[in-house]
Amino acid sequence: MENPDIIIVGSGYGGMLPAWRLTKAGAKVLLIERGRHWRRHEFQQSWNPLYLKQVYDFAISTSTQYTYRASRVLGGGSVMNSMMHQRTPSAAFEFEDPDTNAPAWPANVSRESLDPYYDETERLLGVRQLEWDEIPMIGGNFARMFCDAGFSADRGRMNLGRACVHCGFCEAGCQFADAKITLLERAYLEALTTRNLLVAENLTVKRIQAKGDLYEVDCVLTGRPLKGAEVSKTFTAPTVILAAGPLGTVPLLMRSKFGLSRLSSALGQWASNNGDVNFVFMTPERYADHHGYKSTNNTGIISYAFWKEHRVTMHPGCSPVPIMAGIDAHFEGQLPWGLAHKHFVKEKVLHRLIPVNAMRQIPSDIDMGIDHDGAAQIRIRSEKNTAEHGRFMFELARKVANGCGGRVMRTTMGKSPLDQGGNHLLGGARMSDSPETGVVDGYGEVYGHSGLFVSDAASIPSALGINPALTIGANALRIADKIDARGAR
Repeated sequence: MENPDIIIVGSGYGGMLPAWRLTKAGAKVLLIERGRHWRRHEFQQSWNPLYLKQVYDFAISTSTQYTYRASRVLGGGSVMNSMMHQRTPSAAFEFEDPDTNAPAWPANVSRESLDPYYDETERLLGVRQLEWDEIPMIGGNFARMFCDAGFSADRGRMNLGRACVHCGFCEAGCQFADAKITLLERAYLEALTTRNLLVAENLTVKRIQAKGDLYEVDCVLTGRPLKGAEVSKTFTAPTVILAAGPLGTVPLLMRSKFGLSRLSSALGQWASNNGDVNFVFMTPERYADHHGYKSTNNTGIISYAFWKEHRVTMHPGCSPVPIMAGIDAHFEGQLPWGLAHKHFVKEKVLHRLIPVNAMRQIPSDIDMGIDHDGAAQIRIRSEKNTAEHGRFMFELARKVANGCGGRVMRTTMGKSPLDQGGNHLLGGARMSDSPETGVVDGYGEVYGHSGLFVSDAASIPSALGINPALTIGANALRIADKIDARGAR
């Protein structure tokens, strides 16, 4: 495509949805994807790290060794996630940063302003509340634990089709048609039919430079080292949208400081892991055995029992044996290795254990940078606060377990009892009403660089305490509408 109106970097929620909206409005869009289009038959039912490295990018915290990941396929997180799509409660948009004593969110962004875009994103993805007969047994046992302990839990909202076989490999890429409804099923195809969309696959953007009224986007072939790699292609456009996720967008902006000289000093700050922690429940002996391997990765149940008081949500996952064997799950006072532990896991992992992901709206305490090769580097600012957060969430989990006669397992051997890695990294190029506390304004436009936008998870100003995918998508559509209203074509 010669002379595109808009270049979009990244094809997940933050990129594909603006591409859909803007191509339908008549704009010529070039979409640059670091990965490629994987057809369903190419995905593997495997947790082999060598395979996962083909469909994900990974980064490890330099301070705590927690691992963070981001999808590297056309369609991004919509293709690789576990399908939970919840709207962020209104109260979350009122969160105040303790280090600025000011609202984290721009004044023009609220649940009310996002609701029309939530509606639209849900329609595109077929998001709906599940029926009870669609909930696997492991999800039912999780809900029962909460009920028996006096807490609430209900069916979540997911982009689940009618042909799901509960194989447990949602996050390895779904092989089955009409099982997981992704952005490739409708948004991508509709954008293609406009003939206004061109996709460039297997290209990584090395840097962006402002050249008068245009932006030059220099790319290298994915897999080549960013430092010293020869530029393979350069594209130019008056409008550029960055949607490569925090692991892609933030390092890209940092690599581009020479060509984007007015970037805010807030770049790389106010990032968070969405308050994620991971733990494991063991069900009471009186409960029926579940089949931990026969489920969606997210079992379709979510609890808001601790939301009003603590801004916490919890949801269970299934228990793939390779994953369970690879984490440090153990009871207090015991070790996650040895013959006794191996026999315990062998006996309990498929029928009694429930892995849980819980989220909490906490202050952003992650700083992002780049290493000597220009790739993402993550540092947790306060290990003390991280440990306290882990202990707090462990005690909430213990309330549920003790209330029903179950048990809760630790997932690290560190100061925090719970692992806090995951795939819900937010911020680092966040929206704000001031360039002193954010990189982009309330419509995602980079301060000091008209026509350059951030529309992905990197723009989200704070932890949400809930699965962020739907909010990222809704916000990206809101930003796309602003770009369209300005006539970027």
